[in-house]
Amino acid sequence: MRKYLLINCAIAFSTLIVLLISFEMLSAGISAVFPHFYYLPILIVAYFYPDRGIAFSVIISLLYIIPVIFFFPGDFLSLFSALVRVFMFILVAIIVSRLVIRNRNKIEENIDLIEFQNKIIENPNVMVTASDREGRVVIWNRGAENITGYLRDDVIGRSDIWKKIVPEGETAEKIQSKIAGINSNSGSVEGIPIPLYRKTGDVRYLLVSLQGLNTEAGDSPGILTIAVDITEKMALESENRKALAQIEKNISQMYVLNDEIRNPLAVILGQAELDGSSSRDIICEQVIRINDIITQLDRDSTESTKIFEYLRKHYDFFK
Repeated sequence: MRKYLLINCAIAFSTLIVLLISFEMLSAGISAVFPHFYYLPILIVAYFYPDRGIAFSVIISLLYIIPVIFFFPGDFLSLFSALVRVFMFILVAIIVSRLVIRNRNKIEENIDLIEFQNKIIENPNVMVTASDREGRVVIWNRGAENITGYLRDDVIGRSDIWKKIVPEGETAEKIQSKIAGINSNSGSVEGIPIPLYRKTGDVRYLLVSLQGLNTEAGDSPGILTIAVDITEKMALESENRKALAQIEKNISQMYVLNDEIRNPLAVILGQAELDGSSSRDIICEQVIRINDIITQLDRDSTESTKIFEYLRKHYDFFK
């Protein structure tokens, strides 16, 4: 508010001074040089109030041309020069106003883009970090805080955080090798599954992508890391694999069990034929019923086996 108050005072003061100088000069018979002072209030208005710049230039041009007509009524050269200056006043106001409006639109677009990028970066479910060539952390978003348990203020400017969340070993060596390749080739690496140790000591599993922060010279002064927590997904897939493996095992056992049931049935049926007892027909009937049930179980098991083969082939189960 204070800023615009000062701007308005500057516009009013410069306009008043220019009009006073103009009146004094014209009354003294001087029509040259002083009109250049009119550009000062015109430029101030066009820059700070671009939507009003053209209208203001028209008004102040009238305040300039009217005294010229009054003091030089028959001097056509002076009148023509004044009209040319009026045209220049308005043209300058138009150009400056349009440039300011276009520049402000670009700034607003950039602000919107930055806000959108910040929303992405601050996604609480995605870990986004950036580090310089020495490994010092320069960006540590809310997702990184949630996943690792380390707050932004605890890690910014430090490089030892990486050894805490990815202890030395095969995984750390693999990551270092990838980073070295990115630094030398300014490339990127996507989809690296790694275990990560949280501040609390428990382990989370992440899918990590690394991108070199390239400069115009083509070198990579740092690394951008984007990681997604896949712990629950991996646990669910593991449970699914175990469950499906158990079902497949049960189906295999079903084939064996069916055969083991049929063998005693054959013995029972043969014994009933030999004994020739009065219950022979009943026994034979029940044996046939049991055999039909087992046959249906065989068919169902065969269909289940086909389904498992399809899942194994097309959806990578049991791999």
